[in-house]
This record gives sequence, C-alpha cells and structure tokens, in this order.
Amino acid sequence: MKLNFLLFTVVLGMGGAWPSSPVYLSNSWRCPSGYSLAKTSGGLNGDLNQSAGGKDIFLCVALYAVPLYGLKLQQNRNCGSGWNLTPTSGGLNGDLNQSAGGKDIFLCYSKNPGQGGTKKIRNIYLTKRRPVDNLWMPSRPDGLNGDLNQSAGGKDIFLEIFREEGSTNWLPSESSFNEAMTNYNFGRYPNPGYEPADVCVPIIGGLGLGCTAVGPCWHAQQMVSFADKNYLYVFYTMSQERHGKAYLLRAPLTKADSNTLPAVESSGTVLWYEQTTNFNHPGDLVISGRIILTANQNWDPMEDKDWYLQLGCDLPGTCTCKSNLASRRQALTMWDFGDSLISPRRYTIDKSTFNSILPDGDKMDNSDADDLWGGNVDGHLIIQFESKWLHFKGTSLGTVRSWERISVTREANYPSCPGEVDGSNKLFTTIDDKSYLASFETDNDCYSLRPASYDDSTKKLIVSCAGMIVQCTRGGQLVHISRDKYRAFQTITQGPNGQVFLTSLNMYGTQTQVVASKPF
Repeated sequence: MKLNFLLFTVVLGMGGAWPSSPVYLSNSWRCPSGYSLAKTSGGLNGDLNQSAGGKDIFLCVALYAVPLYGLKLQQNRNCGSGWNLTPTSGGLNGDLNQSAGGKDIFLCYSKNPGQGGTKKIRNIYLTKRRPVDNLWMPSRPDGLNGDLNQSAGGKDIFLEIFREEGSTNWLPSESSFNEAMTNYNFGRYPNPGYEPADVCVPIIGGLGLGCTAVGPCWHAQQMVSFADKNYLYVFYTMSQERHGKAYLLRAPLTKADSNTLPAVESSGTVLWYEQTTNFNHPGDLVISGRIILTANQNWDPMEDKDWYLQLGCDLPGTCTCKSNLASRRQALTMWDFGDSLISPRRYTIDKSTFNSILPDGDKMDNSDADDLWGGNVDGHLIIQFESKWLHFKGTSLGTVRSWERISVTREANYPSCPGEVDGSNKLFTTIDDKSYLASFETDNDCYSLRPASYDDSTKKLIVSCAGMIVQCTRGGQLVHISRDKYRAFQTITQGPNGQVFLTSLNMYGTQTQVVASKPF
C-alpha cells in the first residue's frame, strides 16, 4: 500500500493529465497519473500475457475518476457506436494477445448508462477462474470465451467485474473478501472431544501388532450461523461415545469498512453449551432466524457395516472407535434462541411420532435420523427430514400437529440445474429479503445459490434454475482431512448491516474461517 501511494504522488508531481478513460493498457506495472493496477487473485501477476510470451500488458483502472458502465471483448478494433477502444501506451496496439499469438482480443468500454449495464462498474479483477454468470464478465459479441489468453497458451486470465450496490455480486466471492481465522476459548465448558479411529491387528497372546490411524471417530458434525450488529454466531454439533454435544460460538465483528480487512476477530468464545443427553450423534442442522434444529440420533459405528468393513473392523476387538449408547432414540431436536442466547427453549419430537401426520405407505422407518436440511423460505420454516418435506405451521415447535407434509416434485419444481454445486451440505438462506437454496460441496471452493419461493395457499415449494448464482471463494471451505476422511462444513448468512458471511468450521470444532462481503 505504501509503494502504491508513493508512485501515485510521484507521477502526479510529473504533471500527468487527469484520466479521460476508465481503463488503460500499459506496457509497465507503473500506471499513468490517476490510474491504478487492476487487482488480481489466484497468483496472477497482472500481466495479461502472463506465461504466454508476447508483450507485457497491464490493465490500469480509474473507476472512481471516470464512470464505467460496460466492457466488451471482441476480435477487432471497431467498438461500435457509444463504445471506445481502450487507450494504450508503450508501443501497445490494443490487442491483448499482442506478439503472443492466439486470438486477436480487444477491450472496449462504455461510459454511457444502459450500454453494458445500468449500474456502474466499481471494481475489475483479474482471476484464473471463469466467472459463471455473464453479469460479472465483459460481453463477448463475436464468440470469444472470455480468456484473455485464448489460444495463446499461458495462464487462464478472466476479467471479473463488480458493480455498485443493487446487483448480486456483493456476495463473498473469489475477488470480494478477505479471510479471517478465529480460534475459540472454551473456558469453563468442556472441549469438543475429537477422537481419531484406529485399527489394531491382534496377534498371538492378545498383543497388538500395531495400530493404524484410519479416520475420525467422534468429530464435529454440522454447523449453522447468524449475525447481529456486533457478533457472528456459530452453532455446531459434536458426536461422542455416549452423549453428544452442541455449542454456540461467538466472535466479535471487526466492523472494518473494507473487504481487504478481516470481518471477524481472531479470537472468540463459547457462549452456550449443552450435552445432548441420550443422543450420541447430533448431526445435520437447519436454521431459521434463531431457531435451530438437528437430526438427533444414536449411532454405533460397529453396526455400520460399510464403515467397519472399509476400515477392516470386521475382526472382533480390532477397532478403537466404539459407542456406549445411552438409548436408541432417533429424533428431531429444536432450540429456540429467540428470547435468550444463553438459555434457549428446547423441544424434541421422536422420529416415529411424525408418522402420525404422514400418509400410509409413506411413513418414516426406524433407521438412524441422519437426513435433515432446510431453512427459511419466504418467512416459512421448511425442512426435509428423512426425505419427507415438512412445513412448520406455527404455534408450538414441540408439537407434531404444528407440522404438515408438503408435496415437492423434484422434476417439476425442484429440478437439478446445469452448473449447480451438488453437495450434501444444503440450506435455505435469506439475502436481501430473497430466499435461496445454498449448496456446498466438500473440497470445492465454489457454492451455488438458487432462488426459492413458497406459496402457503398451495403448499408448493419452488426452487428455480433461473437466476442461479455460482460463486467461488479464494480459500473456499475450511476443508479438513483427518486420516482418510474428508469433512467440510460451510454456511452462509447475512447480518443486519447487509454484510454477507461465508463461514466454515474445522473437524475438531475449535476454529472457524470467515470470508465476507464489504459492509454496506
């Protein structure tokens, strides 16, 4: 930052003219007076011909000095009415692949509202990933694919554009956040209690030939989050041998006014803890406002044949991961933090009880309660619990008659979408008063948001492909590998100031990573 400032003041002192165009191509990283280099991500160095040979070409921007409404990439210099070819210096001819071969690519710009967009472009980034939505790319009228090195080899380099408030690209993305890692002080509360799983091979005399660490045994299961004007809160569940655990973490917001600074402090605390008595494996979570639901189950790893055969645990006495179940209950447990963040109201409905509101031939079985997701859609709490779509009608959370079955046909009103991130981590979320289905996938830096709506009069939930957003985050999930088993937990929420937080949790339940958009 100091270097950029010094360069800027020195160049101004040389009597340079104030910018007349919002973008400029330079053969040097030293931009003309009033300009600065376009920001980069993913290891790019700013040279549009990086690793392709040819001329050094750097994109300079002056977006706060000159209005910019549209950018387009094309294969000739004739930009057309209302558009201008990006000016150059240092012997550059305007071709972004100059002397590198490949396609002829020229960058045109428009300062006129309505040509290329109605919202001003406020930031331009160079990124290695192709932005999924055309909203965040220059237009390409003659068939270019957007790669500034198309057919020239070298690095894949794309322009990603961010407009002023009003568009959806304020969401945390590869170019609009700075990550923050937060560690938590558990104080008087018990530590989460992560335990690995080992396989030991017995030999004559009962002595072990040796133990091999093969995966996690008891670990963090799932997480959700919410925010107020001062804090970000993370609720997560933890499996254990006999009674599971649930935690509510709290981390102060930094209230930084720039997305180049962490949004959350590096240290947080445990605000609330509860032992999930008689349930050793609280798992999947749903959040709606400050109501949090979990699929509360009892799980014995030795009864999961796929699991123990995979680990070689079919030999009696060879595995260290064993449960000591206090019960066999399977249930939906709910906490309402609406009145108090340290003393929530708790409700539990046994899984089998839901059969009283389900039709014959479509009842829940007696297997583990290990399938739950959902959230708030247009002000309604909707969940998919054990493959049944349920809607909370109001009154009492703990009364099964307060719930009703709704019909959702996947092919008709919940189809799969081309390009959607199809992970097992799903939730409904509300951003700017609009409902979305958010999908995350382990070991994938991208996530998708699909518009969702619910009509209570027809009991119809619709999740649309039209308007789907796919974003990728530099750093992505806090993906954590323990032995041979990957686990990633991620969630998205919006605070009261409009800031959007993308939060992930490590498998040990001790650290979160937060990426966030700039506060409004």
